[in-house]
Formats: sequence, structure tokens, C-alpha cells
Amino acid sequence: MTDESKPSKQADILAEFREDVQQMRSQIRELSHGSSAGAGGSDKPPARRSGVSDFWALVGCNAIVFGTSVCIMVLELTASRLIAPYVGSSLYTWTSVIGVVLAGISLGNYLGGWLADRYQPQKVLAWLFLASGLLTFSVLVLNGWAAETARPESTSWPVWVMCVVAWVFFLPALSLGTISPVTASMALKRSVKTGITVGNIYAWGALGSIVGTFLTGFWLIGEFGSREVICVTSCALLTMGVLVAAGQKAFRAAAVFGAIPLVTLFGTIASTTESGMEQFTRFCAGARSGWSTSAAKFAADEQALAEAVARNDATEIAAIEARQAWRTERATAERSSAAWGAKLGRQLHAVGLTLGLRSDKANEYNDESNYYSINISNTYEEGDTVKQLRLDYLTHSYYNPSNPTKLYYTYEKVYAAITERSTMYWSRPNVVNVAELPGGDKLNSSFPGKLRYDGDTHQLSARGVLGLEDLRDLLKIGPYADYWLAVISAWDQAANGWNNQGRPGRSELQTPLDVFPADVQIPVELERIVRYDSDQRALVTRQVFDLDHLWQLLSLGKHADYISAVRTLFENSRRTSTLFIGGGGFVFPRWIEAAFPFEPRIDVAEIDPAVLLAVESELGLPNEFGSPTEGKTQVRTHIADARLYVDERLAENRKLVAAGQAPITYDFVYGDAFNDLSVPWHLTTLEFSTKVRDLLTPGQGVFLVNIIDIYPRVEYPSEKDKLGEAEAILSVPLPASLMPQGQLTDQFVPCRGGITGLEVRQLESGLVLRYRGVMSRAVHDALIQLQPADKTLPIERLGFSRTVRRLFERSNERRLLEGEPPAAVVPKQWGADGWEKAPAPYAGLQLQRVAGGGYTVAYRGVMSAQTRDKLLNEPGASDGFKSAIQSLYTRTQAGKVGQFLGRYVATARQIFPHVYIFASDEGEPGDSRDTFIIACSLQKMSFEDLDSSGHHWSTGPFAWTETNVSGERADLGEMPVVLEHSRGRLLTDNFAPVDNLLAPVFVSRSED
Repeated sequence: MTDESKPSKQADILAEFREDVQQMRSQIRELSHGSSAGAGGSDKPPARRSGVSDFWALVGCNAIVFGTSVCIMVLELTASRLIAPYVGSSLYTWTSVIGVVLAGISLGNYLGGWLADRYQPQKVLAWLFLASGLLTFSVLVLNGWAAETARPESTSWPVWVMCVVAWVFFLPALSLGTISPVTASMALKRSVKTGITVGNIYAWGALGSIVGTFLTGFWLIGEFGSREVICVTSCALLTMGVLVAAGQKAFRAAAVFGAIPLVTLFGTIASTTESGMEQFTRFCAGARSGWSTSAAKFAADEQALAEAVARNDATEIAAIEARQAWRTERATAERSSAAWGAKLGRQLHAVGLTLGLRSDKANEYNDESNYYSINISNTYEEGDTVKQLRLDYLTHSYYNPSNPTKLYYTYEKVYAAITERSTMYWSRPNVVNVAELPGGDKLNSSFPGKLRYDGDTHQLSARGVLGLEDLRDLLKIGPYADYWLAVISAWDQAANGWNNQGRPGRSELQTPLDVFPADVQIPVELERIVRYDSDQRALVTRQVFDLDHLWQLLSLGKHADYISAVRTLFENSRRTSTLFIGGGGFVFPRWIEAAFPFEPRIDVAEIDPAVLLAVESELGLPNEFGSPTEGKTQVRTHIADARLYVDERLAENRKLVAAGQAPITYDFVYGDAFNDLSVPWHLTTLEFSTKVRDLLTPGQGVFLVNIIDIYPRVEYPSEKDKLGEAEAILSVPLPASLMPQGQLTDQFVPCRGGITGLEVRQLESGLVLRYRGVMSRAVHDALIQLQPADKTLPIERLGFSRTVRRLFERSNERRLLEGEPPAAVVPKQWGADGWEKAPAPYAGLQLQRVAGGGYTVAYRGVMSAQTRDKLLNEPGASDGFKSAIQSLYTRTQAGKVGQFLGRYVATARQIFPHVYIFASDEGEPGDSRDTFIIACSLQKMSFEDLDSSGHHWSTGPFAWTETNVSGERADLGEMPVVLEHSRGRLLTDNFAPVDNLLAPVFVSRSED
């Protein structure tokens, strides 16, 4: 071969390649049109389609994939909102939603490809859109059923969440997943450029997913609500099915006149509310008049009329009066339409509830935001009718309209007690002018050191915050002392012990008062609260009364000026600045407002404006800032993420300091943003807590936070370690259905009846039943129902039942350690019941003696190898005790729960000199999921007699760290045990796996 021949060879190859390409195009077009011709029965060759036709067909395919991807993401994001009211919005919820939807799409992709190879894609596509639209709408029905279905006891909470998500959303996701492969098949038949065609399909699908994500998350759910979004998505899919159903007239008719109206009707029933329909009908009626019936329009007419009258323009006056009459007529018509719409909305709402398309009751407040599903309903708590605020799955607040500052949650009561106790250590001076003390006393010697009266300057002064006892000290002087003290006692008893202090059979409290001041006359409006019974020589209190009523009662008589001065001193001392991380129902901020009424600074960082709107609408929070006496509130709400607000506050403080002004600091920062379902991890870290510390009042600020975790107690033998075998003498005949065949002997033989493990033998004293294994409740109930052999003796049935019950109880008894534990770990005093702590140095070891002999051991914390070895080598350690210690070591080392509590506390210890941990249980902390209150303080506090600080909470911390003036830190109580759960790690911005740490706590919900 010569060099000259090579170019001609290459030219031939290129020519052959071009011919092959043209032939492939012809074959593809023939295949594309051949199926249509075959379906139509025509033998004519297909008409050649132009490049323009192919281009628009490909555009249509890309649009289909784009729209479908939008719908998929709308469904996926809406899924979490729909199920949040009954399963929450946790990591498990989102994991289940994403996993189930992806699984549905994956299987749908395979099924769609299979369908595209076997049927004409364009016809299949229309039916797939129909199925997708109907299945998407079915989410509302399936979601209602899922919400009413109880979780089986044998199913853990995470598995149940996944099952719920699969039940509701798998089929819609599967149907939507079938559309893209069919569309891709259509596109490939319109283009020979396989790569760019497939690339376009993927690109437009991804773009649709992006648009659907932002559209749903940033606008649709917050603006319309999840049910409405599902209905619109369903209709959109059905409409796309109509558009792609070229030549399928019957299908289009069925979709346009059947499926779409059906979905629209039931969607309206599923989403319509009374207020929504009222607004819609008012809007429609207003359209007729051009929306000319607003208050501003009426006001403009009034002004114009006044000007016309001033000009004495009769023509203009007549025109304005006619216009006013027309406006009045239209306004009346709009009100009538709105009333009709409200009635229709109520009826449609009721139909939706009946059909199971919705669960929101008509008499409840319901809203959806970008953060929560919000519900406010009436319920009962501690015997009171209260309003309950639920955000997603969790109750956040109880609000009592008749007593807005009453605290129901345990952590709020602990917050209140710590707040009151902390103020005892303040030393802020307060002074008021008092001409003289009652009765002419210069200075009562019973005044404590924090109170002082200067007769020369006529000033009464106090240092720090005044409490109830200080108020008593101020009022136990002068001629009205007995009356004043009785009024204070009546107020205190009524506020804190109404149910326990009343006389039997009467809803009254009596406070002894031998002599009622002759010149004091209780006004009629106050006598409904308090009156004096001269026969009983007591003040009779008929209901709880507030501080205003207290001061009114104290002011009666000749020393109103002194009472006014005491009130000013009392209120001025109770002045504070607080920051709340999360608002919830704004109950505790309002408690602060009432307990510290003198110009408090109450800032609330709430991320969700819809929560604030709900609280203002339903829970009585005024929407204007100002004095509560004017119907306003001192609570300032900042709509922002708490960390962002803290950063902004610190930045503002730096500007204030640079300008020579004092920075804004807080006496208390309250955290109320954590639960075990969802924890904003960025509010748990070392860096955030450091910023909070920098916002606290130097030397006295306190940061309080509540977290949910399990403070585990690993036990040996465990509660699930049962004896598993029991024997009992049967003094009555054995039921015939259980009697073995053949003669009974002194050897155990299995009973009949299919009860595995039940055996019987014959002794001279009678029959002996034995059950091998742990008898279940089902086996117990089945045996109880059996008839004795001799049916004529009813007492025999009772005797057999007692024997079965004895077998059940004994086989389910917990295994115990026998003998005595080593002397070094024996508690100083064995309690009658409950766990007792071992002496030092075994801080985490606990023992429990069981009546009848035997004991169990437990360990709190993470047992170290050193502690294990010391316990194993203790004199008197039996083999059983050694087995227990080895088991406790292994299990505590492998334990997962308690790590969030341990790491959070360990992190706080690095920042704050004093850290106190409270449990929400009275006494010893439990070993199940619990709320722990952590007080991180810049000042040392004592919690002796905590109940005296407002009667809110009586139990002190079970673990605490304190730092002395030399900087030496001491871990006291169970703090060393708590810190063991941190495993030596802190929570930082770089590493705070909060969801993983709380996963075992979340799983424990299946055990509740």
C-alpha cells in the first residue's frame, strides 16, 4: 500500500459511516411510526417528521421530566409535615421519608423501563400520570388511617416510623418513578444523539428537583399547608396526563370529567376551614363591588360628606349619601356571604373528618409553618382546663387562661425555684422614702441585715431581691401587723396549697386572725375573695388572688403610704433581665413578667413567626410592647435563630462598649429548644455556651437549660433475667384437656393441650405442676380459661386458677444474687426498698436488698477497668458477685445512653465555674428517659430548703460542680458518675453528633 492510497481509504470509511448513520435514522423513524401505524391499522408508510417536530418533542419530554421531578420533591418534603403531628420530625422521620421515597423511585424506574419496552410509551405515559395523580391524592386518606393506627408493642419506635412512611408514601413515589424511564424512551426515539438526549433528561430532572425543593420548603407549605399542596400536586399530575394523552379522547374525557373533579372535590373537603371559606366568599362578594367597602372607603366618604356640607353643595351631598347607601348595602351583602361561607366551611370540615381525610378538629387552632405543624387545643392538667400547645408531635406548653402565669411543666417549676434562689445572692441596693414606720417605731430589731431604716434621712433600704419572708419582716411592725401577716399567709396558702389547706367539705381556706382592725373595711369587690369571719376569728379565702389584690388588701387602713413604699421597694428589688432561647407558649416569660414586674428586660429568640402568631392569637400574649397594666407586654420577641441573635447581641454590646456605654447583659438565660426528637446541635456546643456566658451579668448570671436523656442504671441481674421455671402443688383435679394419657408417676411428663413447657407429676400429697421457661401472659390467660375436671365444684376452678397464677408469678420472678456482698460495698444503711449507694470509693455502685433474701447490684456511669479489678479483688466477693461486676463492666462500656447528658455537662464545666444538675423526679433520679435541668452559674449557690424559694420545687441537685476562690474545682454528688458518660469528649462546633447520641433515647420510646 502506497502513501497516496491512504487518503482515499479514509474517505471511503467516512462515507460508509455516514451511510450507516442515515440508515439508523431511517430505522428509528420507521420503528417510531410503525407502532402508531400498527395501532391505527393503516398500511401507509409513516410521514417523515421534520427536525422542528423532533425538537419540540424533545422539549416536551424535558418538560415532562422537569414537572415530574418537581412533584416528587413536593411529595417528599410534604411527607414530613403530614406525619409530624403523630410521629414527630426527628432524624428517624427524615431518614424514613428519604429512604422510602428513594426506594419507591428506584423500583418505579425499573418498572417504567419494563413498561417502555413492552407498550407504546405515549399511551403508557398518560396512564402513569393518572395513577400517579390518584396515588398522590391517596396520601391524605392513608395518612388519616396511619394516624389512627396504634403502634404494636413489639414494634420499636423507629421501625414504626418507617412502616408509617412506607404505608403512606411508597406507592405514590413508585408511580412517580415510572414516568422518567418512559419519557426517556420517547426522547431517544426522537434523536440519534443518545448522549445529549439522556443528559438533557437527567439535567431537567435534577433542575425540577431543585425547583421543587425550594418551592416547597420556602413557600408552598408555609403559605398553603400540606394538605392543600398534596391536592394541587395531584391535580397537576392529572393535568399533565391529559396533556400527553394525544389521540386518547376517552382517556382525556375520563380524566377531565372524572378524576380531576373528584380530586378537586375531595381535596376541598380535606383542606377547607371555616375561616378560609369565610375569607374566600367575602373576597368573591367584594369583587362585585370592586372591594370598595373597606373602613378607609367609608371614612373617605364621611370626610367628603363633611366637606360638601361645609360648602352647602346639595348635589354633592346627595351623591355621597347615595354612595354611602350603596357601600352599606354591599358591606351587608359581603357579611352575609361571609357568614354563608363560614357555615359551608364548617360543614365541609365535618365531612372531611367523617371521611378520614383530615384530623384537625374544627374547635382547635391549626397552622403549618416552615418549621412546625402547630396545634392548640383544650385539655386538662392538674385539674385545670388549659390550652395545650403542640409543635409537631410534642406538647410544648400548657396555658391557663384564668391563671396565665401558673407553671405546669416540672422543668419550669425547677427554673422558677432556681431563679428565686439565685436572686437571694444579689446585693443590688434599693431605697424608698418613708416618713416614719407604723406605730412610730424607729427601727424594728427584727429586721434582717438586708433591710434598714434610717430615721434621720427617712429612707428604707434593702439589698438584693426581696422575697416573701422579707415582706413579712417589713409588715410585722405596727398596729396592723397581725392583719398584714394574716393577709400574706392567706395569699401564700391560696396560691400554693389550695387543695391541701381547705377545710373538709368546703372550698375555703381559713387563716387565724384573733382581732380584725376596727378601721379596716374590705370593699365589696374584694369580699368575694377574702372576708373576715368574726365567729371563726379567721380570714376566709374563697379563691386564689393575685398580687394586685394582695396589695389592695394590705393598703386598707391608715398606713397606706407605708404599704405603698413597701410595694415600691419590693417591686424595685424584683428587677431582672432575661433571655429565652425558644419561646414555646411564652408561659415562663410571662411568669418572669409577673414575678419581676419592675421594668424587666425579657428577650425571646423564637425562630418561627407562626408560633408567635399562634401564641398571640390563642394563648393571650399581647402583640404590643408596653406596660401590662395597659394590656401590653414587657416581652420582646425577636424572630431569629437563637445563635444568630446571640451573635448580634454580642456585636451590639461591642459597639456600646466602644461608645463608652454599658453593655446589655442578662441575669438569666433560659434554654427551651431541646427535646429528644430534634435538638439544634449548634446550640449545644462549647462555642455557643461561651457566647452565652459572655452575655450573662458578671459574677451572678445563670444559664439554665433542659435536656432529655437517660441517666442509665445498668443492673445485674437485669429485670428481664427471670427465674424461668416454677413448681406449684395442685390441690384440685387437673382439667381434662391437660391430663396426659396413661398413668401419672412421680416423674414429670408433658401435659396435653399444646401448652409447651407445662408438666405434671403425681405425689402422695397430690399433683405438682411445673412450668419450664417464663410463662407469658397469653399462656396464663389461656390456662385460666380451662374448666376443671369436676365441673360441679366451682371452688376447684378457683384453686386451679390460683395455681396457674402462682406458676406465672414465680416463673416471672427476677433472678437474684445469693448470699452477702463484700463488706466494702455494703451501704451504710439498707433501705426498705429502692437502691442504696455503695460507700466511697465506689461512687457509681448501687445495691438493692430484696425482701425474702437475695440482692441485686447496679452501676451508674461507665465502670473503668481499675474499678472493676478493685471490686473483683474485694474480700468476700462471691462468684456470683464477681460475675455481676464483670457483666456490669462489659455493659457499661458498651452503653450508648447518657452520653448527651455527660458531654453537655462536661462541656458546660469547661466554661462555667458552678454547674448544678437537677432531675425532674422527686428524690433519686430515675433510670428511664427524663428531663434534666442544668444550671450553669457564675455564682455559687446553696439549694438547702429549696421549697422556701417560692414553693415551686423542693429537691436539690443530684450532681454539681463548684469552684472555690482559688480556682480549685470539686465534683460533688453524682457529678463524677455523670461525667463518666462523656467518655472524655466535649461538644464543639467541629464535632457535636447530637442526633447520634440521642438515637438510643429515641428508640426507648418503644418501651414507654
